[in-house]
Amino acid sequence: MKIVGKTDNGYLVETTEREMAISCGFDYESEKGWREHTNDARDKYRGREELKIGGTIEIIAAHNYLNKLREKEATVRTTAKIMRELAEMMDAGVPTAVVPPPEQGASGGD
Repeated sequence: MKIVGKTDNGYLVETTEREMAISCGFDYESEKGWREHTNDARDKYRGREELKIGGTIEIIAAHNYLNKLREKEATVRTTAKIMRELAEMMDAGVPTAVVPPPEQGASGGD
């Protein structure tokens, strides 16, 4: 990243796409999340527009969002596993009648 100028609000920098991706919290510039956030010209065929001069990349917001996802990754993976298991149960069929097991300590007679 090269600083090429200063403004009243900050700095003008020259940066590679990889440097921008990393500064936004991605591991590399071809990472799917980075492509979705940058509207890269290579994705134009998907209905996205290319980055434009004067455009804004919300680096702090992207960084915060990715950190929250990473913090909750284990919980999300566990939840996804439970949902897959429930879906498999539903696909196998739900019984139309369920006989509950006998209560513990209950006798068979009146």
